[in-house]
Amino acid sequence: MSPVVDDALEAMPPLYRPWVRAVLEGPVPRERRATCDECPMVRAEPPAVGFRADTRCCTFHPELPNFLVGAFFRELRPELLPGRRLLEAKIRARVGVTPLGIDRPPVYALTFRHGRAAFGSAQALRCPYYLEGERHSCGVWHAREATCATWFCKHERGRVGRAFWEALRHFLQAVDRDLARACVVELGLPSAQLAALAEAPAPGVGLEAGELDGRVDPARWDALWGEHKFGEHRFFAACHELVEGLGWEGVEARLGGDARLRRAVLRDAYGRLVDKAVPEAVEPAPVQLVKLGRKAAVVQGYSPFDLLELPRPLFDLLGELEGATPERALAVAEEAGVELDRRALRALVDFGLLRPVEG
Repeated sequence: MSPVVDDALEAMPPLYRPWVRAVLEGPVPRERRATCDECPMVRAEPPAVGFRADTRCCTFHPELPNFLVGAFFRELRPELLPGRRLLEAKIRARVGVTPLGIDRPPVYALTFRHGRAAFGSAQALRCPYYLEGERHSCGVWHAREATCATWFCKHERGRVGRAFWEALRHFLQAVDRDLARACVVELGLPSAQLAALAEAPAPGVGLEAGELDGRVDPARWDALWGEHKFGEHRFFAACHELVEGLGWEGVEARLGGDARLRRAVLRDAYGRLVDKAVPEAVEPAPVQLVKLGRKAAVVQGYSPFDLLELPRPLFDLLGELEGATPERALAVAEEAGVELDRRALRALVDFGLLRPVEG
């Protein structure tokens, strides 16, 4: 979901970018094969999994924390107008809207939970902020949330890359939660409103009649919003102003235990991402054989969205590498007349066709 740039962090939303830089203290290699302008999933041909051209990977409803929503009501640039209009419509509809942000409707959450197999191909799951047109653009791209900022269909480092971006997503989601809560407290919401937020049922825990019909109980809305009723967009704007002015030190001071734990996991995942060493010994890993021909084999390693086509001799060689050191693996390949170097060997590990020998 990110455009092609030299450093992947350059494509992060403006608020997120300095926070992630402060945590990682280094650039992130870009995902060159995951390009929105020329979506590889739309162009995919069987046996590869493909996406519909009118949905792509946008079959997901983001959960926008209050301060990200507020970006569209503080900045009046023309390019943000489509997103602002969509968010205004969300606020008028009220479903999923609280001082903490704009969540997915309960019915959508239920449908998504049981329809994950339709990701990329069901228009019923398409994001409400998706903009029709030639560029298939996103109305909230400028301040998109953690999932949309970190999801890629393909990864240069295979499962290593996916693990990094998943760690970053979990970290940013934890940060979003902590900052959204900090906003409602620091902006002085009365205790009655804070209590109403604290007592709100967890998403997906039972559906009431109003939720099924897309309605919100007026009394509940009044309890949640209090004096900010009819001025919800101004409250969201105040949240953005508060968070934008914090800087990383201010953000860090507001992080809870989960975000700090996620930060440690993220740093470890980043270390693995930039480490290009080959394991001391490898062994074949379980893979799904998608197609086998005389000249090539198509296999699924770490992801159904990123199939690999291997020359048949290389595929047949994998079973001979049980416990092989890099030197031994290259020697076995040379004896078999198969082209293999250390970079390709590392790629086989990255993509889950080989795995490090434990112990």
